[in-house]
Amino acid sequence: MHSKVGRGRRALAVTAALGLVLVACGGDDEPTDTGEAAEEPADGGEEATGDDGAAADPDAFADAPEVEVVFGHPFPDQHHLAVNVLQPWMDEVTEMTNGTVTFDVQPAGALSGPPDNYEHPAAGVTDMGWALHGYTPGQFPITQVIELPFVFDSAVQGTEVLWDLYEEFPEFQEEYRDVQVLALWAHDVGDLFTTSSPVESTDDVRGLSIRTPAPMQNALVETLGGSAVGMPAPELYDSLDRGVIDGLLIGHSGVPTFGLEEVLGHVTRGNFFVGTMFVVMNPATWESMSPEQQAVFEETAFENLSMALAEDMDRVGGEAVDQFEEWGFEIHELDEAQLQEWRDATAGVPQSWIDSMPDDVPAQEMYDRMIELAGVN
Repeated sequence: MHSKVGRGRRALAVTAALGLVLVACGGDDEPTDTGEAAEEPADGGEEATGDDGAAADPDAFADAPEVEVVFGHPFPDQHHLAVNVLQPWMDEVTEMTNGTVTFDVQPAGALSGPPDNYEHPAAGVTDMGWALHGYTPGQFPITQVIELPFVFDSAVQGTEVLWDLYEEFPEFQEEYRDVQVLALWAHDVGDLFTTSSPVESTDDVRGLSIRTPAPMQNALVETLGGSAVGMPAPELYDSLDRGVIDGLLIGHSGVPTFGLEEVLGHVTRGNFFVGTMFVVMNPATWESMSPEQQAVFEETAFENLSMALAEDMDRVGGEAVDQFEEWGFEIHELDEAQLQEWRDATAGVPQSWIDSMPDDVPAQEMYDRMIELAGVN
């Protein structure tokens, strides 16, 4: 099961029950701004409130089941997305459903290790999961088109294109047939960071051991003669500190999130990639909710939640970039001529993705559409 709800079709997908929820929660005809809601968690009170502060009508959920959603993920409980976006969103859902939907958050791999946060919700081990797509290589071959190198300038841009492709191509939606999608988004721009070996030209990558978060980055590093190493983010600090790896490709926001500024010395800036992430729900958990409860998710999750998450990624990533000099990084900014050298050297990576897709997947059409949407020349 998967959601096909998005910008152009949300009004068709939300059931008549949404009208009841909006009336009950004091909503109006304007879409909910979940980006702002993520920044400002709603205040608690004796009575649940909607986005505009109007009291929720208990009768709207009088017959709704009590649903506790067990939410497992591998990230620290103080991860900026958890604090700034996901927890406020969950609080909002609880308020809007008059307390009938609650969440039991299990962070830091307490229930699900990094590779398990798609399979566990799909199988019902947990109700909801959040992770990088790259933690389960091979599981999302279509989604990884978003991670091809040198395409996007921001998480927001990547997320907008991701949702366009998801909505336009049934094959993209089919990749999530085992779950209910709640959010899909791109993280902020990632660059190449190293400990002691400066990297300016493509030749400088040769012989280096570089942690990569997903198959597309594996191909990029290996094309340039480096050794790509898969590794969950929580292991990065020790691996860099002990010299197990020479560097890594990671979103700017990931550097302070995992304290990597303490063990890195160089950054090569060239908008190398954006990674992708998901929040998904077990389909039986979704079906266990009443239409009114589902309508609250329809209103607050999907693309609304995805864009709020992307905006927070860009914000934290931008703050990290502002601190590169303060952290003592030697910054190697690729000029246009140098960047073209990198593009030329990795030109075969997109074609390798196209060639790897099954015949029934319109890979070339998807790739061309992504490039068109991204405005890449």
